[in-house]
Amino acid sequence: MIDSIEVVPTVVPKDAAEFAAAADIVRKFSRSIHLDIDDGVFAGAPTWPYLPSGDFKPFDLRAAGVSVEAHLMVKDPREAGDALASAGASLIVGHIEAFGSIGEARDALESWRDSGASVGIAILMNTPLESIAPVVDLCDVVQLMTIDVIGAQGAPFDQRANARIGQAHATYPRSCIAVDGGVSAKNIGDLVRFGARKFLVGSAIMKEPDPLHAYEKLLAIGKASLV
Repeated sequence: MIDSIEVVPTVVPKDAAEFAAAADIVRKFSRSIHLDIDDGVFAGAPTWPYLPSGDFKPFDLRAAGVSVEAHLMVKDPREAGDALASAGASLIVGHIEAFGSIGEARDALESWRDSGASVGIAILMNTPLESIAPVVDLCDVVQLMTIDVIGAQGAPFDQRANARIGQAHATYPRSCIAVDGGVSAKNIGDLVRFGARKFLVGSAIMKEPDPLHAYEKLLAIGKASLV
């Protein structure tokens, strides 16, 4: 049983400068920042470093001054994950839906871990949970998407996710269940009680007038809900 709560601010940068500016804000109160990466093929409009769509540019994450977690919403996660590991990402999460086979998924996760990163598997809201069963043993994090449309901040939380979080927690009790999408001060307490322990939060932190206060409020509610 994992008995700690982690809240990680999430950013969806359009370019390197926007990412650097977000990192400047986040490192004042968080050890980590969660970087959403869209290739414009698997999900949404392309984001840095996939600019233009499908064109992957070299980059370095070490200058951010904060631990960088990368969520790959891309069609070919293996190559991007290898590049992120080389660039200094502390955690790399790929989507089960993006891999051509379970073998490909396991090979990618093992490659990223061998490069020094922690690893995780993400799963879309409508994908059966059993699809990740063959790779959970390799993962530090099981990341549940809790919105219908991925690739942009501000999408509403899907209420079906509560039962899904509970199911994931019951099925994989030793796994850290992470929630990505629509997390706010209104629902984080319930999400903790359903079994989530890690919260990837975009709008409810980064779009608030006082990101530090928003972060601290979410973390406090989450910790209080463990009791």
